[in-house]
Amino acid sequence: VVFFVGGNILSVIEVFPVMLFGRIVAGMGVGFGSIIPPIYVNEIAPISLKGTLGAFQQVMGACGNFVAAALGIPLPDPRDQVSSGSQWWRYMFLFSAAVGIFQIITLLVFFRFETPRYHCERDEVMEARTILEKFQSPTEVEQSLRGIVHEVEEHRLHPDDPSERIGEYL
Repeated sequence: VVFFVGGNILSVIEVFPVMLFGRIVAGMGVGFGSIIPPIYVNEIAPISLKGTLGAFQQVMGACGNFVAAALGIPLPDPRDQVSSGSQWWRYMFLFSAAVGIFQIITLLVFFRFETPRYHCERDEVMEARTILEKFQSPTEVEQSLRGIVHEVEEHRLHPDDPSERIGEYL
C-alpha cells in the first residue's frame, strides 16, 4: 500500500513539497519491503529453504534496482531544451505504484496468514501448527513449533528490555 501511495503521489504532483512527501512515503515503502518480507519468510519457510529464500529477497531487490535504472535510460538530457517537456519520469514513478499493486495482490492471494509466532503468543498452538503444515514437512513442523513455543515462553519469563542490553551493541 505504501509503494502504491508513494508512486501515485510522485507521478501526479508537480509541487516540490508534496513531491518530497511522496519520496518520504515511497522510501518508507522501501524500508518496509526490505524488513517485513524476510521476517515473514523466516517464520513460515521450511528450515531447508530459509537461506535460499532470504537470498532470493536480496537478489530481487538488486533486480528491482536494475529495472529502476533501466527505466531512467529514456530520460532526456536536462541540457537539451527541446526535450525538457518529457513526462517519462512520471512513468518511472507509476512503475513503483504498479509494484505496490502486485505486492498487495500477492499478499491477499497467497500470503494471508498470520505468522505461527502470532498464534503461539496468543496460546493458539493448533492454529500455528495448521499454518506451518501448509509450508513445511511434518518433522519440520514439529521442530519449528517447538522452537517458536520455547522462544515465546522464554520471552514471557524474561521480557526483552533493549535498554538493559544496550552495552551488547556498543
